[in-house]
Amino acid sequence: MNKLALGTVIAAILVTLPFGGGASVRAEAPADSGTVSLLYFNDGHEISPVIDKLGDRGGAARVKTVIDSVPGDKIVAFGGDLGGGTLFGGVFKGFPMVEAFNRIPIDVANFGQHDFDAGSANTLELIKASRFTWISSNLVGPDGKPFGGVPPYQVYEKQGIRIGIIGLTSAMDTTTQDQSVRQSDVIGAAKAAVDKLKREQTRPYRSADSGARTRR
Repeated sequence: MNKLALGTVIAAILVTLPFGGGASVRAEAPADSGTVSLLYFNDGHEISPVIDKLGDRGGAARVKTVIDSVPGDKIVAFGGDLGGGTLFGGVFKGFPMVEAFNRIPIDVANFGQHDFDAGSANTLELIKASRFTWISSNLVGPDGKPFGGVPPYQVYEKQGIRIGIIGLTSAMDTTTQDQSVRQSDVIGAAKAAVDKLKREQTRPYRSADSGARTRR
């Protein structure tokens, strides 16, 4: 992201990708002072690395090491699935991963469908335990507002660049469903969120922490 983006809102989409196992991080070191790194990973089901036919990968400590190795301004984003999906996730229901992410720390997280495997009441408890901000652009509660009262998106300003992040979740039919959460159309929700972000850039900048969960 370079300085040509000054004054605009760059939309980054957080969405859970359909691969299992350990967490992986994509990172690029900033080339100059006008660069912001967006570090993204998803499917953080396991605290320890996963060793299988695909090799040795993932693990919370490895994620922390990679994130800390990237210098300069950065946003750390988690795409979803920290509960369920594995025996570890099924037994501990995501809480060890939230504790690990609090310590890394990460900035923003989107829901994956496996974050509802233990029911939406458990998901709400995961939100309460988090020192980072959860967002959702397409999961809504009975009142039609974002599930759990989370923001529909976040806007950050780094190096004079305004970066908008939205979160999308699909495949909710493969997890525990109740009346507390509903998946709205992914494409329609994405378009609506991006339109809101475009309008956001014409307003005075409001910190992503305003009205949102802050780190302690």
